[in-house]
Amino acid sequence: MVYRGPSSGCSTCRKRRVKCDENTPGCGNCLKLRVRCPGYKDVFERRHRSETRKVVGRNGGHSRCTNILVPESSDSAKASLKDQVDSTSSPITSPSIVLPPPLDFEYLSLSFFFQAYGSNGGKDGTCSLFAIIGDLYAECTQRSPLFFATCALAIKIAGLWSQHDANLVPAHRRYAEAVTCTKEAIKDPTKNKSDELLMTALILEVYDDISAKYQHGPRASVHLSGSMALLKHRGEMNYRDDVSRRIMLAARNKIIADAILSRRNIPELPTLFQQADERMPANPAIEVDRLAFRVSKLSNLMRSEGKTSAAVVEGAENERGPSFLTQAATLAADCTRWINSLPDHWHPVRVNGDAIAETIQAAGLYDESCDVYINFSVAATRNWHRLIELHVLLLLCQCSANITSHPAHNIVLRAENIVTEICASVPYHVGDMMEPTRPINGPRVRFPQIRMPPSTHVTHASFPESILKHERQIASSGAMVIYRVLTTVILLAQDEGQAASFLLKHNQRLWISAQILRLKRLLRFPRSGQI
Repeated sequence: MVYRGPSSGCSTCRKRRVKCDENTPGCGNCLKLRVRCPGYKDVFERRHRSETRKVVGRNGGHSRCTNILVPESSDSAKASLKDQVDSTSSPITSPSIVLPPPLDFEYLSLSFFFQAYGSNGGKDGTCSLFAIIGDLYAECTQRSPLFFATCALAIKIAGLWSQHDANLVPAHRRYAEAVTCTKEAIKDPTKNKSDELLMTALILEVYDDISAKYQHGPRASVHLSGSMALLKHRGEMNYRDDVSRRIMLAARNKIIADAILSRRNIPELPTLFQQADERMPANPAIEVDRLAFRVSKLSNLMRSEGKTSAAVVEGAENERGPSFLTQAATLAADCTRWINSLPDHWHPVRVNGDAIAETIQAAGLYDESCDVYINFSVAATRNWHRLIELHVLLLLCQCSANITSHPAHNIVLRAENIVTEICASVPYHVGDMMEPTRPINGPRVRFPQIRMPPSTHVTHASFPESILKHERQIASSGAMVIYRVLTTVILLAQDEGQAASFLLKHNQRLWISAQILRLKRLLRFPRSGQI
């Protein structure tokens, strides 16, 4: 018997394990039993194979899914989350359609997760798993590791929004099921090279990362190491089709970011980048990851020397090839070249003065101006590049340590400009938010935006290009995205002690520290402790 995907029948028929005729307003089986038919779930349309255009056309152009009203529940977590996801339901106007029983929290969590995060990311970037997960989740079975991992992450995130500690138990249960199924799939030669399994490992890594941040535990990278092993095992399967390539790029981005921030050497990375270079099209986001790989490689080489290699800091070549200073200077030039090669819509638009709402200015504005980007993906990639360039400037300074005790003026000036650009991106990510704001049916968020005059050479009518999408992204993930950037800047300026102090001016450090406290409040992080 061929598996046709998850049943789209009513919950009563699915519990009885009988075929549902899916009539409207209620199915025939429920009518025979003289019970109220709960209707048909309609939140994850792509998981319902019966809702294809072909079947809709066969049904006279109408979808057969019944709109459902989620009734109030005595459970505070369900009631809280219902306020965020009630756009998935609409009041029942026909007296012949009865109210279904309350939906379980897992279903509500998945609904909220895909509405709030399902379309995050975009074609311009490589660092968002959420732009890929929907396609794979729509095709997976309800006993697959991806299904369990997605449920675990959705429940975890929904629980954080509802501030209900009881949700940690079902989230961890689904997480444990996902880990068990993943171990079984790894042993299965028909599954261990699948896109689904690689995506599962990446989702479990996100789950662990969130747990570490909110439960103050150590951040383990077990699943990230597993992702690296899967990438190596998959080989040519990483480039099989567009979905496989996108997952490979997302995994590679997370791995190289972790390698740089944790200062770890990952021996498998060179092979992965060399193989991909021949198969990946030109893309600004992909190029940044390549720059990041080169920075990681040079940084590891310099650390392996145990010093700044005094024998080569003057720029002399040796039998091993270019000196560290030469390599760092080449990287700095390539960072500049990357910026100059960007298409017009990748450059932000500077906004200042009366064009910025007073609430945004009050929330936090550096140097009386801010930048607006075309979308979140471009903003994330630009800030990722800025962090990479700061690493390069730090390497340049380290290589020059035996030549001069003070970094060159142009290095200091460039570092100041980079940090200023990062600060200018904060209002774009969090607008005027001062308290956590629900991404679904929450209070409106004001953020900097601009309408482009028709005479400009930019082809987009507004920055950001989608106002509604950007407002939702600000509430759902903007604070976390920019929090990672700002804390990385602070850590960079601290890790190397006095040698890295040039990366941050005093007023920049004060402003960023104040914004980190604001972001912790938005994310409900503890105000004290490590960043």
